[in-house]
Amino acid sequence: MLAFRSGLASVFALLLVVGCGTSDGGGPGTAGAGGSSGATGSPGTGGVSTDGSGGVIVTGNGGTGNLSSGGAGGKSPGATVPDAYVSAAVGPLANSAACPLSGIRPFVTIGGGSGSPKPTTVSDGSTQAAGTVAVHVSCTVSAAGDGFDVHASASTDGQGGGALTITGHVNSAGGQDLSASFTQPMFGTFSQTGGCTIEFVGNPTPISPAVAAGHIWGRIRCFGLQKAATTSPNSDGGPPMPTACDGLAYFLFEGCGT
Repeated sequence: MLAFRSGLASVFALLLVVGCGTSDGGGPGTAGAGGSSGATGSPGTGGVSTDGSGGVIVTGNGGTGNLSSGGAGGKSPGATVPDAYVSAAVGPLANSAACPLSGIRPFVTIGGGSGSPKPTTVSDGSTQAAGTVAVHVSCTVSAAGDGFDVHASASTDGQGGGALTITGHVNSAGGQDLSASFTQPMFGTFSQTGGCTIEFVGNPTPISPAVAAGHIWGRIRCFGLQKAATTSPNSDGGPPMPTACDGLAYFLFEGCGT
């Protein structure tokens, strides 16, 4: 365990972050043109402003030809955009004989670890690496039972890209039976259904509360990641064994759906 943590230290300098993006609404919308009897009016045109007093595109009422009015100012519904920071790797540890990877391999990195008190994040749909790599983020952290159900993923495009997906249940003390998948184009997808653990640790230390509706920050560890349809030689001379590698990822998700 200590050897694996030490081997990953240089890889996991950063935490996975999914922040909450905001955007200003447009200006007051232009009224939609009224429809003729039995018809639907054409959509109005939303305005643009920098002070948040935006409008909402609306449709004229059909049947009477009456005009609908422009929407009230404010931020558009659904305007929140999640951000992400990821530092995840896969390699051999307890299952070294069954892991096809020769060493610890970084699988996905999003954002940067120099931010304080949180790492630097990248918005869903934005780019990193001087605009050459697209980033995709989605997540929900919703209240359920004694804690929260988590569904979160972050990925980057391209040959050097990768992805991390986490699903399961946590409470204020962490989680003991989550599922996860780690993907990297050169090495494939390694996944584990159940048995992964989440702890609320990291560098920097997660800000309390580490988990709340729409928010989770910590570390996930999986010690039985398998690659589908692949096997590794059995050191005892028996039948080939299913692949089994170990994965570790630091993460922070914020602004998630609830």
